Amino acid sequence: RPDWLLPVPDPGGAAPRFQGTIPGTDLEVILRAAMIDRPLVASGWDFEKGCPKPSRRLVPPGATYFFETANAERLIQPGDLQKLWLHSLQDQNSEAACDGFGIAVPGAWPP
Repeated sequence: RPDWLLPVPDPGGAAPRFQGTIPGTDLEVILRAAMIDRPLVASGWDFEKGCPKPSRRLVPPGATYFFETANAERLIQPGDLQKLWLHSLQDQNSEAACDGFGIAVPGAWPP
């Protein structure tokens, strides 16, 4: 799951749901489903330190997440989709965003 999605305990004791605000927006969402293949492992070389970078587990290309807005008053607007189009959903100050990971191609599912 993306780092910005945090587990929210269910008061009834069921499995927690994952909820968070999409980075770069004010849109709070709940993860409803995900279609993801096995993770990819990537590493690299740190030229400044002269040693290997730690390996990272990455979501493979084509992974699809289905979200629902957490606030019924705040619906997803076309401007939200345009703002996210081909932008990283990582924390913008993170190394992953600088490396080009987490690029999104958003879409809206009809109600």
